[in-house]
Amino acid sequence: MSLCYSIFMYKQQFFILLMSGVLLTSCSKLQYFDQALVLKEYSDERDAQSVAVARQDALFEKLLDQVRLGEIVRTVKTTSQLVKQFGEPLLKKTLDIPGGREEWLYRRQIQSVSSEKVCVITEAGGAIIEFRFKE
Repeated sequence: MSLCYSIFMYKQQFFILLMSGVLLTSCSKLQYFDQALVLKEYSDERDAQSVAVARQDALFEKLLDQVRLGEIVRTVKTTSQLVKQFGEPLLKKTLDIPGGREEWLYRRQIQSVSSEKVCVITEAGGAIIEFRFKE
């Protein structure tokens, strides 16, 4: 065998080995592609949740400041105005008082029960009766 022939065979074997490696690793990547997409979707959803929580917490801080300063009584008279400016409450509870009154609860989204709260007492027609701040 000549030297040229052995170098050619060596290059040919090396090329076949290299291509086999590429194909095997590509198949491996394709095998777990669906799982990788699920993890990416999960990560994207977590990011969207974090943004939504931050936005709601910022609205709550704004509401908390207005309640503490007493400005909210002059600017917000109905539940529709309240929802438009500060979003939906975390909890709506019907009170046992005649007239169909409800208590709406606003607080930070993730913090525990011991966080600051704003309770809003509303009438059935949508009028706001009272704002209460609780620590």
